[in-house]
Amino acid sequence: MKERTLVNDTTGSLIAFVFLAALVLTGRWDIAVGLGLLALLLAAGYVWGWWERLLGELFPRFRRAWVPFAMWLSSRRAAKQMAESGRYELVLGFDERSGSPFIEHLQDLKSILVVGSTGFGKTTWLQSVLNWLVNNHSPDELQIAISDIKRTSFSIWGRIPHLFKPIARNAEETERLIFALHGEMERRIGLFEVYAHKRLCEDIDDYFRLSGVRLPRIVVIIDEKDGAIGAGTKADQRLISLAKRGRAYGITLILGTQRPSAAVLSGEIISQIVSVFCAYMPNSREYGVVTMIPPEMYKQMTATPGRFMAYTVKGQWRFMQGQYISKEKLESSAAKVSGNGRFRSWELEDEAMVLENRGSHLANLTEWRGSIGDKIAMVKAWAATLDERPKAVDLERRYRLSKPTALKFHKLVFGDE
Repeated sequence: MKERTLVNDTTGSLIAFVFLAALVLTGRWDIAVGLGLLALLLAAGYVWGWWERLLGELFPRFRRAWVPFAMWLSSRRAAKQMAESGRYELVLGFDERSGSPFIEHLQDLKSILVVGSTGFGKTTWLQSVLNWLVNNHSPDELQIAISDIKRTSFSIWGRIPHLFKPIARNAEETERLIFALHGEMERRIGLFEVYAHKRLCEDIDDYFRLSGVRLPRIVVIIDEKDGAIGAGTKADQRLISLAKRGRAYGITLILGTQRPSAAVLSGEIISQIVSVFCAYMPNSREYGVVTMIPPEMYKQMTATPGRFMAYTVKGQWRFMQGQYISKEKLESSAAKVSGNGRFRSWELEDEAMVLENRGSHLANLTEWRGSIGDKIAMVKAWAATLDERPKAVDLERRYRLSKPTALKFHKLVFGDE
């Protein structure tokens, strides 16, 4: 994200205009210089937040009005920066101090934690992030996985072509979603291993460099993590694995919760969190439990919807105003991206899978080809889609192998366990 500086296109033009206008109108250099310096002082106060702090002390309610005013002042600059932002860059909101757009690269954000009480903008912010992603990236570039146990918050996105799997609407479907994501990560590991014997292949950019195939990044949004995934469950263990290893394979986690406690978020998850966005919470003691927000920050927090304390890889806490998109605009945006797409559900997905398996059974028998390394990667990718590790007899049936060959490859892939 570009930081606002004292002399830029806006302030420089304003100071030059004041100076020249005063010189032309008065014909006196001393008055023109004085007014130019006054304009420079006013600009410096705006850029560095002097007037905000002064008026914020004099009028406590001014702080609420300042952010929309600063956003309005910088709207043209914000639009320019948004248009110039590259692939996988994300507009998170507006920096409260400068009013400039808060932009980060998806890869730099790594795993993200979003915290806040009901009614203070957590889900609204997630909606704005989702809206930005699907409107600026094609399904070939980006896929979305969503857990929405409230069942209605994200339903309008149920037809978009970016969905990795249908939106999970309860704990059971969320578990299936997490298992599918873990299987996709294992599949990608198998793809990387084909090249890793001879070349460094450590992330999806390396894979693209070596294979010429661009794997889509996957953004996983789990709203209300405490209700969707129980601590210590198998799904929670897979989620921890995704948090630890998923980033290299293009998987970014965004976890939302109202209760940032150790009972909801394990130490292993917290250790992988790099970016934190925290909205208002009535109990100030909750700010520092998991998110580790310093007291000097949360003491300045106000009950303003959409206002966040933000921490990213840059290593600095700041106040940020999240983008607000009206329900009408979200509905219109989702309809535009969805086009004529069909609403996806887990029930319809299961029916389609049964039909697909019936039709593709014979085709699957001809997949056994390539080098030993290719066959090992093939078996690993298939096994990653299953809930349990396949037996040698499963390999024998799927690929129509002889029993000795099935046993051989089962041992190569899974060892002696």
